[in-house]
Amino acid sequence: MKDITGIGKVADSKLANKIYDDAGSPAVKQLGEMAADVTKTLRLFTAPFQLAALAQDRFSIWLSEVRNRVPGERQIEAPPQISGPALRAMLFLEENNPLVSLFVNLLSKAIDKESVEEVHPSFVFVLEQISADEALLLFKLREVAVAGANRCHHLGSDDREPYTETITNLEKEEFISPDQIAMYLEHLESMNLLRQFGGDGERVEIPKEKPEWENFRWFVLTEFGSQFLRVCVPDEFSVKSC
Repeated sequence: MKDITGIGKVADSKLANKIYDDAGSPAVKQLGEMAADVTKTLRLFTAPFQLAALAQDRFSIWLSEVRNRVPGERQIEAPPQISGPALRAMLFLEENNPLVSLFVNLLSKAIDKESVEEVHPSFVFVLEQISADEALLLFKLREVAVAGANRCHHLGSDDREPYTETITNLEKEEFISPDQIAMYLEHLESMNLLRQFGGDGERVEIPKEKPEWENFRWFVLTEFGSQFLRVCVPDEFSVKSC
């Protein structure tokens, strides 16, 4: 049969042989390995999409909790500039993320006609930018009023390499990453949730048994931070029991 397509000629041609040879060349093999690496890398970022697919069941539970916290006669439709960003942010929260309780608190205030005016639209974006440890730090300021920390650099010894330790007046064992507390304080200050304490007429009483506290940078809640705390942070909060 006559080869009207020319496939036979191509199969027997030097071009076909070259393509076959090139397929086994190091360059082509390298491209194949790169493609495989890209595929493996993309798999590292599938979790958010898997979470999104599962979010419907979680939303049902979370939003039922929001609604159940507010008496029916006080319930109103949440302002969309608050509920929209909040629900979008919650989409990618794991079920056991401690920050879920802060979003639930915020939304319950947003559907309550007696508290909706306290819910500043920026609170959602604050929640998106703080860690669970930072939320715990704000929670702790209900108890201690002022929080301080300092990073101490130790030279080490024959048995230990040089290291840096964070010293604070807070209970370090309650935090996930206690050595980051000094950084947490600075970050919360940058978001106007905290301000430095120790200006004119402001003084922290240092216990005699805690002379190392003399070198602390001390922080207190701002008015904005106090309102964020009232609206978002629940009366009971822990990052390790979740």
